[in-house]
Amino acid sequence: MRNFMSDTIQLTYNKVFAYLTLSMLSIVLFIFVIRTFQLSDPEEIAIMRYFDIFMIVLIIVVCIKYFIPAIKGQIALELNKDCLVDNIRNRKVYWSNVQNVRQVNFSRSFSSGIAIDLIDKDAFYSDQNMWQKLLGRFSNFSYNTPFIIPLQYISGDNTVIFETLKKYFEVRAKSE
Repeated sequence: MRNFMSDTIQLTYNKVFAYLTLSMLSIVLFIFVIRTFQLSDPEEIAIMRYFDIFMIVLIIVVCIKYFIPAIKGQIALELNKDCLVDNIRNRKVYWSNVQNVRQVNFSRSFSSGIAIDLIDKDAFYSDQNMWQKLLGRFSNFSYNTPFIIPLQYISGDNTVIFETLKKYFEVRAKSE
């Protein structure tokens, strides 16, 4: 059995998910661009250009946030002796603020996530920017915690990832 007391566990971004997401968005952009060139009404062309621009911006964001880190093999999730670091959403929580770890399923999708139940949600929110706070409030409303880690972004089997995180948390909780 691993010695979770001294180990730092690092899980990388999911390359398959990154490739699939980028491919699907590129196909949608291609369809939009083709449709834009087929139109003749200037108002319809202007509307479709907004969709084209939106898709280009979305592809750039996906490239920067997920595709490039996945290709470079960067760390998506790190468990260390002090805290859990979620590089997907740029946040961390100290083990001393973690009450429980549980797996959640996202409605209407085939993916799941890990809910990190917090002892002091206000302390977690204090380190977040406005966008992260908004996402946290939505997660808190839906899953009763502001800290959800979506597993589709992390390379590996979801069950193994969850069990590893849960065991790491249990060892850390016993040592506190």
